[in-house]
Amino acid sequence: MAKTKQPPPRKTVKARGSLPAPRVAPQRDTTPWHRKTKFRVLMAVVGLLVLALAVKLVLDARQRADDRRADVRAIEQFERKVQDLNLETQPVYQSIGQGAGAFLAGTLPAAEFRTQAEGWVQSFRDLNRGIRDIPVPTDLERLQEAKASYVQATTIYIDAAKMFVAAADISDPAARERATVLARNTLIHGSSVSGMGDRAMTRLKNEYGVNDPPAELPVADLPEEEISVPPPPPPGAAEQPGTVAPPPESVPSPAPAP
Repeated sequence: MAKTKQPPPRKTVKARGSLPAPRVAPQRDTTPWHRKTKFRVLMAVVGLLVLALAVKLVLDARQRADDRRADVRAIEQFERKVQDLNLETQPVYQSIGQGAGAFLAGTLPAAEFRTQAEGWVQSFRDLNRGIRDIPVPTDLERLQEAKASYVQATTIYIDAAKMFVAAADISDPAARERATVLARNTLIHGSSVSGMGDRAMTRLKNEYGVNDPPAELPVADLPEEEISVPPPPPPGAAEQPGTVAPPPESVPSPAPAP
């Protein structure tokens, strides 16, 4: 069956003088700026950044508070352990005051005094080792300073006790007295070093609010030579005790750390 052939479409014939077809303007986006997608995405990003910053500030504040509480615990534990160690050593301070005076007065034999002095050496060594072994955070510089002062003070106490041991082996009364006086003065100088540790501890406790209200700093002890050592007696002079030795009850004991 033959297909019917359709004629091609005719072109539109414009009437002469007719107006051109109007152009339609593109459709404008009338969405408010605060509802646009780009703005919303930007605000979401900014909000996330602000939220992250706030969380970080809160976490940092909590960390600082935790660190401060840990520092306070370290300060209190250190002070408590030093107090316990000094409490154990307290009888030694009393024994030194009595033993040295009795030795100089001639009422305590040299052998017994030497035995006592050797015990003082060991007690001060135990005190020194005990303070050295107390852990202290490295970031607490003032606590490190206090610990160093206490360790240094106990080291001086050890040296003083060794001087007492040496004094027990001296047969010359005047030389024995001079050695005992030097040992006594060395103990006093060790006490002043221990006082430096007390000042550091008080300053640290005030800073961290352990002392409420803050305590006054201990007065700095700047000792001078307590008693000058007399010159040795001339050859042939009678061996008599000098006049620089304190009476038995006046030999001071070193001030213990807090």
